[in-house]
Amino acid sequence: MKEVACLQWPHAKNKIYVQSQGIATAPNAAFDWNAFLQRAEIKQRADEVCVFLLVCGLRRVKDPLFLVDAFSEWHREEPRVYMVIVGPEVDPVFTREVKAGVRRAAGVRLLPEMAQGDLHAALKHCSALVNSSVSEGMSAAVLEWPKVEPVKQRFREHGNSAGKNILPRFKT
Repeated sequence: MKEVACLQWPHAKNKIYVQSQGIATAPNAAFDWNAFLQRAEIKQRADEVCVFLLVCGLRRVKDPLFLVDAFSEWHREEPRVYMVIVGPEVDPVFTREVKAGVRRAAGVRLLPEMAQGDLHAALKHCSALVNSSVSEGMSAAVLEWPKVEPVKQRFREHGNSAGKNILPRFKT
């Protein structure tokens, strides 16, 4: 990126710097994935379940409801597929909407915020991290996830706002 900027503005090449995102991860080695699944009321064995994590504060800009119906439908077709939303209750009114949406949705679970080390460990075990944010800067979870488990990522972006490619289909 710096090279492109220097080509565009050669007179400023001594003033162009790249500032990397500073992300540190420390998965809790004592984290119990089976206990996490129990807290999420997922009854399948850990090796038989496909868990997608959505890490976000419950507020409209994070739009966790965007994925609820799609995952619920997918869960009805493939009962081992779950979406677990993990995060703090930021907006009380919207939190009530999310809780109501999750209550009526098969295969979708809601957990409160977790200690960062436990969250990093959960990221290691999940099948994928999903992001439904309407507008996103640099989500910490999105930046942290590749450091703990570099696998597939799907994002809701303007180019993908219809959600057409949001759910990768896993074959067993």
